[in-house]
Amino acid sequence: MTKRIVLSFLVVLLSLNLLHGKSKIKVTKTTDNYSNFQLFDANNILMPVENNGNFAGVTYENNQLFSYGLEYNGTNFIYASGLWIAAKVDSSVRASISLFSTDFTRGIIDENGDPSGADDSLRFRVYKINKGDTPETNPDYAEWPIEFGAPVDEQGNPQIFGDQTLWCTFTDAYDSNRWFNSSPPLKAEIHLTVWGWQEIDNVVFLHWDIINKSENEWRDAYVGIFVDPD
Repeated sequence: MTKRIVLSFLVVLLSLNLLHGKSKIKVTKTTDNYSNFQLFDANNILMPVENNGNFAGVTYENNQLFSYGLEYNGTNFIYASGLWIAAKVDSSVRASISLFSTDFTRGIIDENGDPSGADDSLRFRVYKINKGDTPETNPDYAEWPIEFGAPVDEQGNPQIFGDQTLWCTFTDAYDSNRWFNSSPPLKAEIHLTVWGWQEIDNVVFLHWDIINKSENEWRDAYVGIFVDPD
């Protein structure tokens, strides 16, 4: 039976007195795992969201560094963040993490239990919609991937939380794309929703729907967030 774990995370920035030091030096890294991103920019927070488990972190486009970290009113104070999952499967521990590099890849796990979507950067991109968008004004609204689990309202339209909503899906099930863990994947499919308001100008909300699509029971499961602050 498919089982779900829900993890919600709230970033609240209260004072520039928390910010100090210089941003870290940019580095170039080549990997297909850094695939697609969008920027949350509804308020004072500017935060990259990737479809590989990373958020507020190192962001690549066309295998070249594009942006990194989380900025608040133009000041960078988080260098990288990512999702960590671990659980016992039978007698062994399995884990999938995002820490600069990642064990996750864009896509889903299909009805046969196989990962799908890694080669489809168009359909499995990070979608970004804003309050007031229509199918004519925003392709992400028109192509909102309901079939992959993107949230919808009571009328079946894309669900916009706050003034801006980002959504993507990724999985740890691609053995060849696992950077950290040589253990078999948990076969997790993760749906990430990010949103915020202009009026609540120092807050961003993140919500993960973590779905066990394997044939195995996860025992003693742990889910957490890695953060490298500046």
